[in-house]
Amino acid sequence: MSTIVPIYLPFDQADPAGIMFFGEFPVLCHRALEQALPQWGIEWKTWYGSDFGSPIRHIEVDYKSPLYPGKTYDFSIQLVKMGKTSIQFVHQARLQNENPAQQSSILAEARITHVFIDRKMKSKIPIPEILIQNLKKILDS
Repeated sequence: MSTIVPIYLPFDQADPAGIMFFGEFPVLCHRALEQALPQWGIEWKTWYGSDFGSPIRHIEVDYKSPLYPGKTYDFSIQLVKMGKTSIQFVHQARLQNENPAQQSSILAEARITHVFIDRKMKSKIPIPEILIQNLKKILDS
């Protein structure tokens, strides 16, 4: 199941050509993830304020068409893989369409893998129990 989150692209994330600077797409994906957590039944403080962390271990981005500042984009987030210590999301950005019956084409797509770590020890840990049930629900839906 995909979760759709609207994300506005501000001017300060554009390069001199007037399009989104390529390094900003992962930032937008992260914003979308933060906004999706409550929709999945996960509190922000559980994900970001606990004894564990979830840094990005791997990221691939495919830019299919430019994203322009001053526009709102629909970011779809889908959990596609759940291992013992890591999870992988696919993020897709489309121009927000006023007509929900018409879906615009994918402008950019990222595949992002997060690994769970113990914040103090800085070592890999299994996916925290507090998250497993909710993550399995969105993976299975």
